[in-house]
Amino acid sequence: MSLSKSLREYIAACFTRLWIQSHEHEHTLSEIAHLCRDEDRRLATWDIAQS
Repeated sequence: MSLSKSLREYIAACFTRLWIQSHEHEHTLSEIAHLCRDEDRRLATWDIAQS
């Protein structure tokens, strides 16, 4: 199952927050941002390495 499809299911189930770990940070963030634009959703990110 693709990341976008999984996220759509979590959103439909009304999950308010998700924790996603990835070794492909830029690709993952890009895919999530694209999904948020398609669904007219807000996106907030936090990078623990930058804290």
